[in-house]
Amino acid sequence: MEFKFFHHNQEDESQLGILWRDNRGRVTPVRWLTRGHIHNIINCLNGTGEMTIPNPYLDRYHHEWLNIFNSELNLRDAEGC
Repeated sequence: MEFKFFHHNQEDESQLGILWRDNRGRVTPVRWLTRGHIHNIINCLNGTGEMTIPNPYLDRYHHEWLNIFNSELNLRDAEGC
């Protein structure tokens, strides 16, 4: 029997955008994360942060997550947020 905790929910993603699950199991849409949180995640993905993130994680590889987070930061810069 597999735990649903580890499954990716496509219905949630279609309504909220791409979802990130932190080390405590809390799920947050990427667009709701603070810039500081995004930078911390990027550091962890690059191996320079305090946590190790599995590769792949939530059905995406590190390079895919880096593209997602960098795109989010670029979008925020373009919108002046």
